[in-house]
Amino acid sequence: MKNIYLVRHAKAEPQDYNISDFDRKLIDIGILRSKKVFEKLKSKNPKIDLVISSSAIRTIMTTEIFIKTFKYDKKNVMYKKELYNSEIEDIFEIFKEINNNVNNILLVGHNPAITNLAKLYSNNASIIMKTSDLVSVKILTENWIDVNKSNTSFDFDIIAKEI
Repeated sequence: MKNIYLVRHAKAEPQDYNISDFDRKLIDIGILRSKKVFEKLKSKNPKIDLVISSSAIRTIMTTEIFIKTFKYDKKNVMYKKELYNSEIEDIFEIFKEINNNVNNILLVGHNPAITNLAKLYSNNASIIMKTSDLVSVKILTENWIDVNKSNTSFDFDIIAKEI
C-alpha cells in the first residue's frame, strides 16, 4: 500500500505584474497556517519516505516549513518544475519515477492539479483544497506506476482554516 499526503502550498503574496507568479513568496498568515497543519500532521506520527515539491518559491517555502517541523532530512526532498502549472497526468509521470521501496510521500503542489488529484483519489468531487490544506489518501498498490488506476481511499484531511 502507498500513502500520499497531498498539500497545497501556503498562502502567497497576491499576484503582481512586478513579480512572476513562479516567484511569489508566502505571507505571514500562510506561514502560520502551514505550521499548524504540519504540527497537526506530526501529531499523527506519519512515516514520510519522500517529499516531492514544485520548484515555485511558494511551494519551496511551504516545504521548508515541513522540513523544520519534522526535522526532516533534505536529502529526501525532490523539487520538480513539472509540478508548476501541472495537470494530473504530469503528476502521474512523476510518480512513475519513484522507487517502489518508497511507500509514503508528501506532495506539495498547486491548484488545480492538487485539488483534482484529491478529488480523484478520495472519490469526492466536492473537495476544494485551499492554501495549506492537506488530504491523505491510501492507494492499494505496491507499484507507483499503477497509482493512477489503483483502488484508493480517503484517509483524513487537515483544513488549515479550521485549526
